[in-house]
Amino acid sequence: GDVLRFASLKVAEAGQGPELSPETLEAARAALPGADVYALQAEWQAWWAETGRVRLRSADRAFLGWIETRKR
Repeated sequence: GDVLRFASLKVAEAGQGPELSPETLEAARAALPGADVYALQAEWQAWWAETGRVRLRSADRAFLGWIETRKR
């Protein structure tokens, strides 16, 4: 069987969050096979916007760290 997961998400507007490199999105695909990395990116950007838009040294590393928490 297939597994479907439904979640209520707040989606960020385009350009509302830190931009991620294509390499980071590929790494996210490898970490979570079958996941929609663009939906995850939008969810992370919305979360980032809600948390006070903390300045990030590396948005790519922060996103990949957040992806690791989704694997659990």
